[in-house]
Amino acid sequence: MATRVIHDLAKKLLDPNEREIRRLRRLPRFQPGVSKIFKRPIKFVDAASFASSFRSIFLHRIYEFATDNPCPYIIDGGANIGLATIYWKRLFPGAHILAFEPDPKICQFFIANCDSFGLEGIQLIEKAVWNANGVHQFARDYADSGNLVGDQSSDTIEVQTARLRPFLVEKTIDLLKLDIEGAEVDVLNDCQFSLTRVKRIFVEFHSFCGKAQRLDELLSVLTQAGFRIHIQPDMYSWKPFVNLRESFGMDNRLNIFGLR
Repeated sequence: MATRVIHDLAKKLLDPNEREIRRLRRLPRFQPGVSKIFKRPIKFVDAASFASSFRSIFLHRIYEFATDNPCPYIIDGGANIGLATIYWKRLFPGAHILAFEPDPKICQFFIANCDSFGLEGIQLIEKAVWNANGVHQFARDYADSGNLVGDQSSDTIEVQTARLRPFLVEKTIDLLKLDIEGAEVDVLNDCQFSLTRVKRIFVEFHSFCGKAQRLDELLSVLTQAGFRIHIQPDMYSWKPFVNLRESFGMDNRLNIFGLR
């Protein structure tokens, strides 16, 4: 047992991905930079969130799925700097990806990273996924947790919004991913009768401190649409009765997978 632990530790110390992740985590927060974790440059807006996302997407392969379709159609709500897009294009070079990202500065990073990897078959819509077309206040955090808000904040901008529902009836969707920082319940309530052509869905559920959680609404929409649910905790408290953990205004975050 001890030999195995030492072997695993040595592997981590020698793994270039792990070394780069450790380097990234030592960098200051919320400052842009460049990593060569893919042996080619990729731009990030925040080193810590980039390292965390890389681990989830490329090491844990949270967005992996199997399909006989060589050109799967993927809708990515909350594309950020494009890590998921790069992952899917490596998994399925022929994939067609429709990506939504509202923050104009982060969109620049998304475009630069797609260009760096020579990716094709990608359409970026510089809007926030929402339940209506229009404009909305958006709170930036210069990482991966910007969100639509109703109140003004110290760094709030006005962004365009796109109603998701019309995009769900055009063609069969192999994967719908929604990581939209608290807007997921409103969006899915609006789409509850338009999910029949979605084969798989991933939703990151966000529970904000002091606000109604609405997890029951989200699960109801997915189960009524015919999905079988699998839930993984992402951010949680070990002893919530004693010490309720809070992070970026949230007290719980779940990864929710819908399978058919």
